[in-house]
Amino acid sequence: MTDKLEINVISIDGKKYHDFIEAIYIDVPNSGVMGILPNRIPFVSLLYVGNFYIVKNNIKYYFAYSGGVINYKNSKVTILCDTFEKDDEIDKERVLKAKEKAEEVLRTIDAPKGAIYDDALFSLLKATSRLKLLK
Repeated sequence: MTDKLEINVISIDGKKYHDFIEAIYIDVPNSGVMGILPNRIPFVSLLYVGNFYIVKNNIKYYFAYSGGVINYKNSKVTILCDTFEKDDEIDKERVLKAKEKAEEVLRTIDAPKGAIYDDALFSLLKATSRLKLLK
């Protein structure tokens, strides 16, 4: 039995994060924030847009992610996602511009349906998730 979790986060563009940690707390759709500790039961979940933080040496490190899946088994956490950023990598000005652009698109759409609406809503959710980490 181990007292650490091995975590691997991989995005579509090949960005990777790997470490050994004490715990992870992640937004899981329809479940809220789920805490994962070493030597617990396996699980898999889809991910939409959200945040997670890891605990390493009693320090919290925050991340934002969009889309993907999380798999936990044998004290190994694997997150495959569209994108992820550590809080210190987030460009606040870029995120604010993306948020404003998405809000503008959503204001100009007549009906809440279609690809343009879905893309704008996804962009707004991503921006909002990232801004939460900067406050």
